[in-house]
Amino acid sequence: MNHKYLLCLSLAVFVGAALYADDYRWIKGTFTWKGNGTMITQVVPLYGETYRVNYASPQKGPLSITVLDAATKKPLPPKELLKSRQVLQPGSKSADGLQFAMLVIEGDGRPWEVRLDQCLTSVQEWRLKGVLEEQKKPATKLGVWAGTGSEKIVFTAQNAPWKLHVIQETEGNVVVTVTSDDAKLYYSTQLNSAGQEGEGWITVAGPVTVSVTASDTDWTIEAEKRQ
Repeated sequence: MNHKYLLCLSLAVFVGAALYADDYRWIKGTFTWKGNGTMITQVVPLYGETYRVNYASPQKGPLSITVLDAATKKPLPPKELLKSRQVLQPGSKSADGLQFAMLVIEGDGRPWEVRLDQCLTSVQEWRLKGVLEEQKKPATKLGVWAGTGSEKIVFTAQNAPWKLHVIQETEGNVVVTVTSDDAKLYYSTQLNSAGQEGEGWITVAGPVTVSVTASDTDWTIEAEKRQ
């Protein structure tokens, strides 16, 4: 075998490996959430082999984040994130590497921000963009409620997931929780200034109770479903 052939072969392997390595890149903010209190996010696709969760609590409040396998509802390791950025390795995956997950975010009422980054190939990034484009389509309104002070609203969602959007209209304090028939908490938020908003994804269908605790404070609540 001549040296010229060996040199060409070595160069091809080197270039191929370099291209393969460069094909992966971190896509920041594939999904983001802002809120306070407790939120269970919508189901999100994890296309890559590695992803990471970044979070911040500007007022230095306690925050716990658990990443669940959407099918089994079992936590993906680590169960709780103790650093501001934690790189995670997904557990079981389908044949094409795709996995679906959901995040359980639990705080004490102070604001938090959570961002999911994914390390993807160009093909995986293209597939993810398709999912994100679908989410930009207009939502269907499932219900709108407005009131002053405390109130309990019983609402039946035909299917999940759906999103709740809370708007505080006047000064005061507003606490909103969403619980299922078996008293499981799916969402909670606490607002304390006029114009403040909160939203969360509800992952249960059927009847739920939306509880509003407020003094003489005006509020508006909207429920919507993405197509």
